[in-house]
Amino acid sequence: MNTNVSPVSRRMTQREICENYRMSISTLLRLRRQGLPTILVGSRPRFDPQEVEDWLRQQSSKEASNESL
Repeated sequence: MNTNVSPVSRRMTQREICENYRMSISTLLRLRRQGLPTILVGSRPRFDPQEVEDWLRQQSSKEASNESL
């Protein structure tokens, strides 16, 4: 039996996201309201690291294109 978990399939907690991206919980909650991909496990939010990375990168490129207008 393979017990290795692919990092892509691992879901992260709010605390882990905040620690990895060095953001406060209030910033994370604001990003969730703005559409940050979130998976609810029961009532607890979990995050796919690749989806979070992709979403943050997309938001950065949107901000950059808005600044050039």
